[in-house]
Amino acid sequence: DWDAPTDDGGSSITDYEYGIDTTADALGELWWSLDGTDTDASSWGFTPGATYTFRIRAVNLVGTGTPSDTAVITIPDITTPSVPQYLSADPGNASVYLSWNAPADDGYGVMRGGTLNYQHRYRQSGGTWSAWSTEQWQSYVTVGSLTNGTTYEFEVRATNESGAGTAATVSATPTNTAVPGVPLYFDTISQNGAVDLWWDPPDYDGGSPITDYEYNYRQSGGSWKGWTSAGNANAEWPEYTVTGLTNGTTYEFQVRARNAVGPGESTETLSETPNAQEPDAPTGVSASAGSTTGTIVLTWTAPNDNGSPITDYKVRYCKYDNGWKSRNWTDLASTGSTSTSFTVTGLQSGARYRFRVVATNSVGDSGTSRVPQTRAP
Repeated sequence: DWDAPTDDGGSSITDYEYGIDTTADALGELWWSLDGTDTDASSWGFTPGATYTFRIRAVNLVGTGTPSDTAVITIPDITTPSVPQYLSADPGNASVYLSWNAPADDGYGVMRGGTLNYQHRYRQSGGTWSAWSTEQWQSYVTVGSLTNGTTYEFEVRATNESGAGTAATVSATPTNTAVPGVPLYFDTISQNGAVDLWWDPPDYDGGSPITDYEYNYRQSGGSWKGWTSAGNANAEWPEYTVTGLTNGTTYEFQVRARNAVGPGESTETLSETPNAQEPDAPTGVSASAGSTTGTIVLTWTAPNDNGSPITDYKVRYCKYDNGWKSRNWTDLASTGSTSTSFTVTGLQSGARYRFRVVATNSVGDSGTSRVPQTRAP
């Protein structure tokens, strides 16, 4: 960094340039624009161990000013990385999954952006170490072909252009049984006074078949109710409906898998608010000839209103014309009542008709109930 010149030459400074004597790289002095008027800058890509001379000069609309005094800097050599952080070991069936974070110091210092890789090795506790693995950039690895019930020690080290750093160490004992993994693709769907829970089985059953799924729920911000069996242990697409909930109240839900070892980790927490739904479709719909020409009487049984009272019914009909292929459905005006019968008038005497009945509440329309074809008198 540097201070701005005391004299801008009568024209505002528009840029600074820095010059580097790159004699060490056989290039002489080179100048680069900093594209701004900040009085500090960073640069990298220098040769470790080399000494460089830097100068700064200001630029205004007239041109470049006199360079500053020189600053001499020797670039530190690359050092080996420090210890990888937070090494952990998760035992599996004849395997152990290792994961870690990058070291606090990658050894490159002002070089920035150098290559950092990792190696691992292992041994039975107190035994002979295996050879170091080939280098990899990922910060995780699964070590397989281990003996269940035997304790192993693991080391992971970071490497860079300077060499290998100090290793982090952890121990673990693989086993042919463990708790299951987390159920996948957990989702919730609002129902009337209930919430449907959906999920997929976990990728890993722990080496022991899943014996149950369990769910837990609470009102948002309240106390959890406690884990309860949801069954579906062998289902390809497990699901469960939590009932007895209050419409308009938001709840939070979790699901976990269980095997002979115990319960696994739960899913993320999802929120859902049960609400009234569209009514079910009317049932027991029938049609009969009316007492006058061109009339048909429809009757049906009121469906479940799903939490919102039924306010109306709608009737549609289709006349047989060139077979049923025409599909020319006519929407009648709403019946205007909650009566479970309705007389359709103005039909063509002797023609055949099909009918559909739909229930309506404050949420919307139900599915359609169909009636076999009926001939108008």
